[in-house]
Amino acid sequence: MADELQINGLKRTIGVLTASLGLKQIINASSEFSTTNGNWSKLNEALKKSNLQIPLDNLDSDYYFTSWENWEKIIDVLWGIMKNFNWVAEKFDCDQRSAFTTSLAGLLFGLNTCCGVFCEVYDANTGILKYLHWANIIIDKDNNCYLFDVDYGGMKQKITGNNMVMGANKYKFIRLRAY
Repeated sequence: MADELQINGLKRTIGVLTASLGLKQIINASSEFSTTNGNWSKLNEALKKSNLQIPLDNLDSDYYFTSWENWEKIIDVLWGIMKNFNWVAEKFDCDQRSAFTTSLAGLLFGLNTCCGVFCEVYDANTGILKYLHWANIIIDKDNNCYLFDVDYGGMKQKITGNNMVMGANKYKFIRLRAY
């Protein structure tokens, strides 16, 4: 894939190889929408719209948003990079991969609305708790929330409430870290 992605002043050729080799060139990335300084109400609006009643740790004062159409292209790049990392329990597992995914979205695309989310994951058929987990919630410019789980094959799905089912997993969201 060698498509071009434009998000205001940030113009990138997207693709795993291009993104990996271009890390040194990424300076002053920007996105379409920013909240005003100190105002994170747009994040809270997105959580309300998606029926997520979970605590939000706001670690930044400005948040940058783009369309879901752009996010889908960005996710393709993020997944292309992340799927090649080896899973090593307690060295580079779900919490590190979630933070790394968030960091890549900021570094490569100037977006900090790919947030880490702590959740419980249940078997969707039996309801039995499988594990505690970190994944990512992506918030678009229209206040929609999407789950993006690198550990679950890079699957993504719009969130319409807590206890959502994606594939064979049922996610119960506990806490969102926006940083």
